This record gives sequence, C-alpha cells and structure tokens, in this order.
Amino acid sequence: MAGNLKQRLIKAGRDFNYAEGVKVLNNTASIITADTIVMAKDAQGPFLMVEAALGTAGNAQGRLMIMKHDLPASGYGVALPWKKCTGAVTTFADGAVLYLKDDGTLTDDKTVPGKARVVGHVLDASDGTWLFSGEMGIQVV
Repeated sequence: MAGNLKQRLIKAGRDFNYAEGVKVLNNTASIITADTIVMAKDAQGPFLMVEAALGTAGNAQGRLMIMKHDLPASGYGVALPWKKCTGAVTTFADGAVLYLKDDGTLTDDKTVPGKARVVGHVLDASDGTWLFSGEMGIQVV
C-alpha cells in the first residue's frame, strides 16, 4: 500500500533553507563561528548538540561537520557535511591534504604531533580555497 503523503508537502531544509545541512544546537557558552569544524557531543530532541572539534584523537571521534554560519551561544543553526571554504590555507600548496591539529587549526604537515584527522584538501592556495570533507575521517597516529 502506497503512502498518502503528498510530495508537495515535503520541503527539504525548509527551516534553514539548506537541504544537506544538519540542524544543530550550540550547547556551549561561546559563539561557534562560520567555517569552524564541529563534532556532535549529544542530542537534544531532533537537534545534535555540537562543539568545536579539536584534532586530538579523543575529541575528534565520529563524523565531523563544518558550520555554515556563526552559531550563537545556546543557539540553533546548520552544520554541513562538506563545504568549500576560503581564506584559511594560503600558505599551503594546491592539492595538499589538510589535517586538524589538536588546537583546532589546520596543517598540511603530517608529521606534526597532536593531529588525528584528515579533514579536506586545498583547492587553490592563491586565494585560500579549500574543501572540507568530514567523511574523510582518516585516523592518523
């Protein structure tokens, strides 16, 4: 038996106007800025509670996402599974693999101690364009 839900009633991303975004809640006392890599720590109702991810192995377990916009303290917003970002990687080479360091910043040096996750790669170093891909998630020891 077919369902009776009409396609016109389905509005993907209706609340935040972004179909691939995940609705999240900032359960910390500080703003999480746009393009910050976050991880889910818990859930409250239909929302994932997120905090900024750090590169340390214990803090960066599971699926990582990146903030679409600034997320106010105790506020709601959208985190994305992938995003093209600009301005943060001008010192790295085109195509360089990016790692999340233990202080939450990015590096292209795989020998730096304290990094645990591959999070993307540089698209164009001249303007700092890089692609965040949270599903990469390769553990580095």
